[in-house]
Amino acid sequence: MRYLNSKEAAEILGVNVSTIKRWTDEGKLECMKTAGGHRKFLPGHLTKFLEENEQHAGSENVSLLSKELDPDLRSLKLNGHLGSAKDYFMQHAFACNHDKVSQLLTLLFVKEYPVYQIYDELVSPTLHDVGELWKDGSIAVAEEHLASSTISDALVRFQTVTDYPPKGEGRALLLNMSTELHTIPLKMLQHLLELRGFAVLSTGQVTPSDDFEHLVVSLKPTRVYISSTYIHNWHEMQREFEELSIIANSNRVPLFIGGAGFDILRVVHPSNTQRLLTFQEAFEK
Repeated sequence: MRYLNSKEAAEILGVNVSTIKRWTDEGKLECMKTAGGHRKFLPGHLTKFLEENEQHAGSENVSLLSKELDPDLRSLKLNGHLGSAKDYFMQHAFACNHDKVSQLLTLLFVKEYPVYQIYDELVSPTLHDVGELWKDGSIAVAEEHLASSTISDALVRFQTVTDYPPKGEGRALLLNMSTELHTIPLKMLQHLLELRGFAVLSTGQVTPSDDFEHLVVSLKPTRVYISSTYIHNWHEMQREFEELSIIANSNRVPLFIGGAGFDILRVVHPSNTQRLLTFQEAFEK
């Protein structure tokens, strides 16, 4: 079970630690206390606090968070699906508002949305739309890079909020195809696998086949993941994918593939290869 300390609770709610202490002493924010008197919080404690504040937002009393959280963030109506948060997420990614992008991710976690749902319904669609805006010439490449960098930075912060189990599920080796420029999908995948208890080894871009085989033999991963969002040269990428597939199959290491690039690549060892279409599948398979 994930417990948050006072500092983490303060960062999530956008206040200082003394305010957290005052709210708990006044009974406005529930907590648990250790034998040593330290306050510990469950995500449900913060969720309840936020919900109770939202109920009072229209009253004469000033909401405790009205000066701490972005009003646009507080007013988001999610109704179980995160698509309604995408405009806010994208707007602040383009504006390089790292804190607001990070705060949204953390707030969703506190509201107990699964991490894979956050990635499937918010982060991935936003990255796709940013890429489409660049492809049709609506934004400059520098703008695309800034938005992607802001999201990447927010993901790094987000990964410090979640709790991780002991690494007892095996080793996962992660890599991109050699011409792949997008690293964020692997970053999200690594997060989910670590939440499952995997020790994750990430090379970034794919290494030459001889080096890949050396890694498989020496590191002994229990599974390999390959990401590809775009194919520039089909013949070259098909050859590369076949080499990787043969090495994984000959070493009896299951291969998991994900990304739009695999829509057009041919799978040569289907019995040893699983296609992942969502981050939820990556988390559950």
